[in-house]
Amino acid sequence: MKKIIISIITIFFLMSCSSEKVDDNQDSFLKKYNNVVWRESGSSDNVLMKFQNSNSLIVYNSDVGKDSCIEIIFGEHSSSLNGVYNLMEDSDEKLILEAKRTIDNKLEVYQITITAVNDGQNLVWSSTLSWAGNSEWFRTTDKIDC
Repeated sequence: MKKIIISIITIFFLMSCSSEKVDDNQDSFLKKYNNVVWRESGSSDNVLMKFQNSNSLIVYNSDVGKDSCIEIIFGEHSSSLNGVYNLMEDSDEKLILEAKRTIDNKLEVYQITITAVNDGQNLVWSSTLSWAGNSEWFRTTDKIDC
């Protein structure tokens, strides 16, 4: 009986050690791409974005300058976008946000999925809003001046 108890304790110990190692090796999307600047592919606008501090997204139009900076802090109301963006998933190569915004005096609730592709060189941005469409973003050395 004593050997069975020792065996069970050993198995639980080994299982907890192995799961800790897996978690330590996995980076979240927000940690992995913290402060990386992205530019939208094929857009005539000079819009840049970056994830910052593991809890926010900054969107910037370099044609307009500092006045165009919008910081979206996940889980907090954004007055400039008239809504809240909640973090639903932050995994290795995917970020999912739930947006709740008032558009034309109507509450819109939709999902935004941002997926890293091409070994993290590009992002694919997709939305459940029919009119929003998908877009692709690429890494850039441009700076966001906010």
